[in-house]
Amino acid sequence: MASFARRDADIELYKPIFIAGVSGIGSVGRIAADLLIEQLHAVRLVRFYSDDLPPTARVDDDCSVAVPSYGLWAARLESRDVMILRGDCQATSLQGQASLAREAFREALKHDPSLTIALGGCYMDDQEAPARLLGAVTDPRMKKRFEAHGIEFVPGTPDQGIAGMPGTLMALCEAYEVDGLCMIAETGGLFDDPLGARSIVEALSGILGVDIDASSLREDDAVQDEEPSAEADPPYFGRASLPREAALPCSALEMVFHYPPVDLGQLS
Repeated sequence: MASFARRDADIELYKPIFIAGVSGIGSVGRIAADLLIEQLHAVRLVRFYSDDLPPTARVDDDCSVAVPSYGLWAARLESRDVMILRGDCQATSLQGQASLAREAFREALKHDPSLTIALGGCYMDDQEAPARLLGAVTDPRMKKRFEAHGIEFVPGTPDQGIAGMPGTLMALCEAYEVDGLCMIAETGGLFDDPLGARSIVEALSGILGVDIDASSLREDDAVQDEEPSAEADPPYFGRASLPREAALPCSALEMVFHYPPVDLGQLS
């Protein structure tokens, strides 16, 4: 696949927390990332373009064209620096998802991130039970730190695994020895699930040590989605890009590491 990056700004960051939220199940990651960018007054550093993103241009309210891309944003806070990757679509193949994750991660490595947090959603097996905010980490010793922020660590959960961008980023964190946390909000299969995103934002507020107003994420803004079909073509804008039965295949690591790991010394 062909891809390129367009740089919009350069900001010096010190050991930032790298947060990644793109559209997926319930759009919880993308909704949370959008709110963070707005409230932290983040500045866009880089835009990533790829021919593995959907070949569709969206027309905005002012009739301007928005081409599918991923944006990497940055904010300098009093307590710590933050980088935020957001995208309102996923790549149209597992190879494309892995490649975009790798490109974004390489860019983040230039700033020596202290922690990577990947945001995602998973379907609830019990629609009557309260939705949980689940977590997975690259080092079990990290669990106690994040349990204090309402994240539950349940062995073998989600049982369908962590697919797409979040799963690929966790694999990269393990390979490059960067602390990694995946936050997974349970959702009942909503097109947009603002309450799932709200649980993520509230946890991030505590982790970052900043006040983030999540009151705009309300249940009455939720859009009900139909049950995804394994036979249907996967929609990529704001919906789950894989059916709930799908999981990251064992060969996915071959996609992540199709190119050899970069020399960290060359990225400084």
